[in-house]
Amino acid sequence: MTTIETAVADIAAINAFFAIGVGGGVPLVERLHDDAVIDETAKRLLTQDRRAAASILFQGAMARLWSPYVALRAAYGISIDLSDARWSDDGVRVPSLREGPRFALEPLVAALPWVSPLVLYGNAASALVGAVGAFSRARPGDASRADSLQRELLAEGPLAGRLDRRGVRRSCCLYYRVGGICGDCVLLAVR
Repeated sequence: MTTIETAVADIAAINAFFAIGVGGGVPLVERLHDDAVIDETAKRLLTQDRRAAASILFQGAMARLWSPYVALRAAYGISIDLSDARWSDDGVRVPSLREGPRFALEPLVAALPWVSPLVLYGNAASALVGAVGAFSRARPGDASRADSLQRELLAEGPLAGRLDRRGVRRSCCLYYRVGGICGDCVLLAVR
């Protein structure tokens, strides 16, 4: 039987988005709510649009949460406890490696009250699809389990209905406001 430590080490080899550290870091909710972090993100994006910066920061955080969660569930059947996810410069960290609840989206969305929840839940759904895609390309033998998990997660709670049947968002991530277009852009889909 594979230990959780071995499974975490294995999936971390996919890329940095799949890695989970242990100990340290700042609670993810605090990081998302931190004005200095939003301002630094805006500066890196060369924008003064804090709402767009917060949206993009949130999407990146979701990608860092979904990636190890999807990989561990699909490859090992392990539901990693990310309920107390923390952030450090090297990515997501947890107090200890254990099985348990995934993570609650609602407190993470609530950390950014000036960005529409529709945008943020759309970002979470899009990040989930991106994580499944990256995992499936890296581990094609586990792709069908990852796809099943994606369908399950996109059919429940606040993620339900956030993407259309083609995987296109039903809300905008605001990336266009910093000069880009995302791969599942609702703005392109309506043309």
